[in-house]
Amino acid sequence: MQLWHSPFFVDTENVPMPRRTTRGDGIVDRTFVVAHLLTGRADLAESASLEAINAWKPEIENGEAIIRHVVAAALRKGGRRDVRGLNKTKDDVSHSYLPAELQAVLELRRAFRQSFLLRLLAGFSQEECAGLMGSSTERIDRAARKAARLIAIGPHEFRRRNYGASAG
Repeated sequence: MQLWHSPFFVDTENVPMPRRTTRGDGIVDRTFVVAHLLTGRADLAESASLEAINAWKPEIENGEAIIRHVVAAALRKGGRRDVRGLNKTKDDVSHSYLPAELQAVLELRRAFRQSFLLRLLAGFSQEECAGLMGSSTERIDRAARKAARLIAIGPHEFRRRNYGASAG
């Protein structure tokens, strides 16, 4: 598995961005970004990141292991909704640290966002994604491709088409 081979994960203006990891190279920052993109919420991302950090054994595991820990934790937490039943992504301004391309990912519906991140940005295999998300490989790939098309047309258009995060 190759993590972070996407052009979206280019480090600009000293913003910590996910990429292939080694011990001590900003892995905690990248862990948070992954969790934030998966959950769509900074509070859930923080919780998932802390869970992953506590589970990680850096003396025997590499940086990819903490990413796997945070993916599992974020997917468990990412299905939660706030008391109003709405995903807080739209109202959560804490994502302003992300480049515009990744902010657009946060605008997607959860299934599209998670499939896109795991399959296309993080480079997980179809089988790994299906296992992590409890879905078929075909459904994961369809959602990832749809997410890529929606990002290409821009957030305003996909919100108009009712594919944005507030739609589900």
